[in-house]
Amino acid sequence: MRRLRFHGRALAAFCTGALLWTLLFLLFHDETGAQETSDITVLEPEYRRAQGEHLAAYNALVALEGRLNQANEDFASARAAGDEAGAEEALSRVLQLSGEQREATLRLKEKAGEVTEARTRLIRAYRQRVDERITQVASTQDPGARQELRAILEDENNRRLELLAEEEPETALEPLTDLTISATDTPGDIRRMADLLDYRAEQHEAWLEGIDQKLEELRQDLRRSRRVSDFLSDMERFGDTRLPVGPPGTQTTPPPDPDQLPPGADSLGVEPRPMTLEERIRSLEVLRLELEERIQLIRDRAARFRRIARGGGGHDG
Repeated sequence: MRRLRFHGRALAAFCTGALLWTLLFLLFHDETGAQETSDITVLEPEYRRAQGEHLAAYNALVALEGRLNQANEDFASARAAGDEAGAEEALSRVLQLSGEQREATLRLKEKAGEVTEARTRLIRAYRQRVDERITQVASTQDPGARQELRAILEDENNRRLELLAEEEPETALEPLTDLTISATDTPGDIRRMADLLDYRAEQHEAWLEGIDQKLEELRQDLRRSRRVSDFLSDMERFGDTRLPVGPPGTQTTPPPDPDQLPPGADSLGVEPRPMTLEERIRSLEVLRLELEERIQLIRDRAARFRRIARGGGGHDG
């Protein structure tokens, strides 16, 4: 069997690219094979439960890191005092707690992913609910029932916007690890680096598809928001001005972002303003243009490497 020979830099870049591909898959993967409920009364408790488990995992990690820091201090103090037995005992605790810390960190990341998935399902359900509610309100003739449905529509739409505000879109590209040809590289080495560049380009193209999908969803959400706003304005113009009362269990403030530290963890205590739909769309449009440029650069470089390999050269011109 023919063995592939990678330069150290190329192998490291490949591993980095493989990790990026895994992250992108998790970010944009849509589990269409699973049967998904659109029942908000089921999805809201699921989302709150996921948030609670994420907060518990975060608090557990904080407590564990406190114990680990204390064990490190005990180890340093014992060594400074020449207490070999105490240093050995403290080092044993440091090693044990370090392993527990790694596990707790993985658990926190897992719980953050569960929050993201639960929020995604809930957003989809509210999108569907708002569209259905507009039709329901428009077709209702009884003034009292129409006012009640209008209030519920406004609350459901506000909840949709709250959930969308909790999502943070990817807005920056990671630095691209460079591949260069050295004087000792053979034409086969150069062709393999060209293959690696093509693999990178494919990863970025998959990311581009995910961004296109996200942009379409956000544009639909923007149109939906404008449609709701116009619809409610028309109702007010004709005298339906009852304020929304909200269905039971409706949250009036958005829960914390699962990708950020829980409330109180920020020493400055300053929360950034959530991006509007328009701002999120613009940021993703800029990212999309940058991605297209990067893909073209990677493809051009791969083609240049192949030209060098065909010519037998060993230098990157």
